[in-house]
Amino acid sequence: MIFIAREEIVKLAPGDLRPNQHVELEVRDGDYRGKYPSRVEEIRGDTMVLAMPMSRGEIVTLRRETRVLINFMLNDANHAFEAPILERMRDPLPVFVVRLPTEAVKRQRRSWVRVPASLRISYTTVKDKVIDDELFLETSTIDVSGGGLLFYSDRGYRPGESMRIILHLPKRPLEVKARVIRSTIIPDQQPRLYQTGVEFIDIRERQRDRVMKYIFEQQRMLIKKGLM
Repeated sequence: MIFIAREEIVKLAPGDLRPNQHVELEVRDGDYRGKYPSRVEEIRGDTMVLAMPMSRGEIVTLRRETRVLINFMLNDANHAFEAPILERMRDPLPVFVVRLPTEAVKRQRRSWVRVPASLRISYTTVKDKVIDDELFLETSTIDVSGGGLLFYSDRGYRPGESMRIILHLPKRPLEVKARVIRSTIIPDQQPRLYQTGVEFIDIRERQRDRVMKYIFEQQRMLIKKGLM
């Protein structure tokens, strides 16, 4: 059984979960333990149809009655609920069905699934709520998650430093606030190069949904290439 730390149980209203909404599945038991991006395909009365996740080029064939933890954003906060898989279908798309919840746990997010991605970003540090000389540096990411980024930088940054980051996502860029978690030098690299990890702060639901959509599409592309 999957355990959710009790923080705050909230009632869900119609429309809180909707078609095309990006969610994250967490499987705690069995051969497919892990976290996977997914998407709400359809709402059918008191049930919800979700895209079957994929891993290493294959569909993650979760069995009926497998209990999954479903994470989603609502009102700029993370929510989660636990549900058993009621049914699986493969035509026309591989999907599975769970009961549409009436309540969820509002909780503090701890970790997100990360996907390798070389995404162009622009970033600058922020001091005392003022953008540092309005100077944005260009680089690329190493991986991307719904909670933050890992990217290359030509200098190290102190944990806790604030940044403004522009993610050059398909269609249009997305600007977010972030906080440095770690910054470590890459050994035997000349000129010096660092890996800097940041977490998003004060990110809105629609902004995170765009990041999750990118992650979902990136994962599909990697799977088609046989890289995941």
